[in-house]
Amino acid sequence: DFNRLTGSIPNGIGDMQFLTSLALSDNNLTGTIPTSIGDLTNMRAFTAGANQLNGTIPTEIGLLKNVHTFDVSYNSLTGQIPNEIGNMTQLSLATLLQNKLSGTLPSSLRRNAKLKLFDVGDNRLVGTVPSALQQLQRLSILYIYLNDIGGDIDFLCDLEQLHSIGADCLGDRPEVICRCCHVCCDFRDKCDLA
Repeated sequence: DFNRLTGSIPNGIGDMQFLTSLALSDNNLTGTIPTSIGDLTNMRAFTAGANQLNGTIPTEIGLLKNVHTFDVSYNSLTGQIPNEIGNMTQLSLATLLQNKLSGTLPSSLRRNAKLKLFDVGDNRLVGTVPSALQQLQRLSILYIYLNDIGGDIDFLCDLEQLHSIGADCLGDRPEVICRCCHVCCDFRDKCDLA
């Protein structure tokens, strides 16, 4: 972190099979996340936030069954959140905010039983929150604001550990109906504490 690194993440990173943590945040890295990341099966933390990464999140992240922290926030990543994220069974913290991710939230997230924080705020996501997320009994923070995600998410209000939800629930015609949201935003990207 904070090393002023430039260039791209080399594809040969996958050869470092005993690597348990890769901290690349707050640099000037460009290019894509290489598919060889899936070879790092001993890795527990991957942080590459606040760079200039682009392209898609590779489906090979599903091979990272030991990763508990996955941070790719503040980049220019595109495409969908891969369904394979559900295979990351140790995942506890997932921050994907402020990218250009599109598509819907994958229902495979229900398999991330240890997930505590899931932040996909400020992307281009659409659809609704899958009802299967009510199976995430450890979820404490969920931020889906500043997307085109709509519908009624009151079914999440009964999760005992859930302490903070951020959604587009502000204004005359909110996209999200949520009686337990803590941060509400509107279509003008204005957010208030509820």
